[in-house]
Amino acid sequence: MASKSKLSRTRNIGIVAHIDAGKTSTTERILFEAGVIAEPGKVDAGTTVTDTMDQERRRGITIQSAVTAFTLDGIDISLVDTPGHPDFIAEIERVLDILDGCLLYTSDAADDLLCVDLGGRRNIKKKNNKHK
Repeated sequence: MASKSKLSRTRNIGIVAHIDAGKTSTTERILFEAGVIAEPGKVDAGTTVTDTMDQERRRGITIQSAVTAFTLDGIDISLVDTPGHPDFIAEIERVLDILDGCLLYTSDAADDLLCVDLGGRRNIKKKNNKHK
């Protein structure tokens, strides 16, 4: 079991948004800026760290949440890249309980995109209230 001091230096951060908002690209950029990877991968080229399934690379979307971990300024960070397509909303809900925080991208460019975001916000709020 990890020591309490080790856990106090650990943060689980998720990236949550609608499809094509740039979650995986943001994950790649964070990993690059943190010095974890030499250069950011590209979703369209199928060279990202977190999209590892053949179908994800072929379709250019995240299907299964993926965790990458690194240390920055003495803090152990677990970064969770989540799907954005409405068909995979359960995959987002699955990781909400472990998150200490998240980057939540929103857009009202189309009703279906906003609907996914509002659903995500409602679930995040429900999960956060459960822990109070």
